[in-house]
Amino acid sequence: MQQDVSTPVQNEKIWHAVNSFIDTPKLMTLVPELEMPTLIIWCKEDRIFHVSSAGVLDAKLPNSSRKLLYECGHLPMLDKAELVAHLYLVFLHEIEH
Repeated sequence: MQQDVSTPVQNEKIWHAVNSFIDTPKLMTLVPELEMPTLIIWCKEDRIFHVSSAGVLDAKLPNSSRKLLYECGHLPMLDKAELVAHLYLVFLHEIEH
């Protein structure tokens, strides 16, 4: 039986764990400076980080492309390996040309 970790309490614990390192720069502070092409792949059913985070990240990254996948969880590269590989190859081809 799979346990749902997308509860407010669990999300708050994850948020604090991710953001508890004082000297570590925060992702959302860094992203506007990251000008390289970036592929964002997110699963609609991600139960660790809500799917809306993909849009927030996409809006902040100056040169990003976002792909939303369905019927997969937090690790799309495992849940949808062939699709993710295909999307990555297409992305690489697009940025080379």
